Amino acid sequence: MRLFEFLSFFDESTMVKIIDNDEVLMECKVGEVTQRVLNCRFLKKCHIENGILFVYTEISQPEDMLDEYE
Repeated sequence: MRLFEFLSFFDESTMVKIIDNDEVLMECKVGEVTQRVLNCRFLKKCHIENGILFVYTEISQPEDMLDEYE
């Protein structure tokens, strides 16, 4: 599932940490996640801890994106 689709289920004020390869890319509110991060990332797993949504992502490869539109 694309990251922007997943985050659309949450209120814009929900705190989120977006993580890739054990590195925190962003720590902000859902409504503040940049379009650049939303466009190219896919959800791997997630959990909620202490009121913060932890989202583990992976970047999509150009060939993966092409397959989606075929």
